[in-house]
Order: sequence, then C-alpha cells, then structure tokens
Amino acid sequence: MLSPLRVMIKVGERPMDFNPFLDRFSPAHEPDFPGFPEGLFRFLQELKAHNDRGWFAEHRAEYERYYRQPAMSFCAAFASRLRQASIPLVSDPRRSPFRIYRDVRFSANKDPYKTHLGLYFPVLWEEEVGLYLHLEPGNSFLAAGSWSLDSEWVRRLRRLLAERYSELEAIVGEVAFKARFQIRGERLRRPPPEYGSAHPAREWLLHRQLYAQAAIQEREACRPEILDRLLEDAQRLWPLLELLAPREGSVA
Repeated sequence: MLSPLRVMIKVGERPMDFNPFLDRFSPAHEPDFPGFPEGLFRFLQELKAHNDRGWFAEHRAEYERYYRQPAMSFCAAFASRLRQASIPLVSDPRRSPFRIYRDVRFSANKDPYKTHLGLYFPVLWEEEVGLYLHLEPGNSFLAAGSWSLDSEWVRRLRRLLAERYSELEAIVGEVAFKARFQIRGERLRRPPPEYGSAHPAREWLLHRQLYAQAAIQEREACRPEILDRLLEDAQRLWPLLELLAPREGSVA
C-alpha cells in the first residue's frame, strides 16, 4: 500500500526538505512522555491469561489507561522528535498503533485480542518500509525494514538488493550497527533462479523479508529516556530504510 502523501512528493530530487510533510503529524510543541506505564505489561499479561471478550469488557478502563492512551501519547511525542531530526518517518497517533483486535477469520487461533502493543512508523513515501515497535511481556523489540510478502514487492526488493548489495553491506557492517541490531527476515533455501548461486549478492537474494531488530527491556520502555533511545536507533537505522525505500528516480 502506498502512502497517500507519496503523490505530493517530488521524486528524484536530493536534497529535499520533508518537514512541511512531517508537520502534518507533528504537534506544535513536543508533548511530555514519561515512558510507557508499567501497567501496560501487567495488562498484557492478564489479557494473555484471560483472552476473552467478557474479561476485556470488564477491564476496558485499563485498556484505555495503559494501552491506548500511552500509545497515542508516544506517537505524538515521537513525531515531534522525528521532525526535529528531519527523519521522514510518519508517527501518527491515529494510524501508527495497530488495533488490539485480532482478525480470526482465517486463523485456527480464535483468541479475539493481541497480547502485545505494536506501533508502525512508515517511510513517508513508502508504507511497505518502516520502523516497528513491539511491546510484549518478555518479548519487546524495535525493528526496521521490509516485511511484505507480496510477490511484486519481493521481486522489487530482490532487484534492489542485486544492484545495491555493497551499500547494504556497508550499512549493516558498521560497528555500532552490528553491536545493536541483528538482520532477520524470511529466507529461501536457494537463490532465485534468475540470479543464480554465483551472484555476488547471493546471501541477500535469499531474503523474502529483510529487517534489522534489537531487543528492548521493559524497564527501558517505562522510562522517559525511551524517546531518546528510539530516536538514536531511528537515526542509525535510517540509511537502511532509505536504501530499501528509494524515491522514484533516485536509483537506476
């Protein structure tokens, strides 16, 4: 899915000031964000043990207090930080938080609710590439990259990796990057036949998804400094995101 703002951006030009676009999502003044409440993780633990509509209805106030409102507050504060750093990721309090309700239509697991909080911050001109924050008891992390398994998108990703693998290796091989992030994503057992096993980007061409991921401690998420840490991560991850989501006309 393409960003509705993509058609408003002049492509193929560098440098470009993205702040007029980011202003649409950034408040005039940075809101205070004291960190995610510890109650968020307690709520999620209890929801995992009582994943039914009756229990959720009885604890709706906790959902609002510990889950929904902090998620929106974080997005507003993060939007302000991203704008100040001129990082063209969209942090929208209305759209960045994933819904807590699971789509169970085609799933054997009929639990109605997710037991984590997920927030997604897409690249301004390409919603298939972005930053993802996942908060879950015992499994919290930040990730950045491409997750889509749409066949056309995967072909596009492979074409990009075949052409720009040396740039990718320089980004992920940087010492600070390697110390913080691990490269992950669904992979094939053998490279696609159109590239062959002798291609210099062979290992990258196995990827159907490609993203970098780093663990986040719960106590870290519950402190005001989480904004500083995630902005620092976003700055370090931006070269990867920019490579995976080149603007039209910037790559042959």
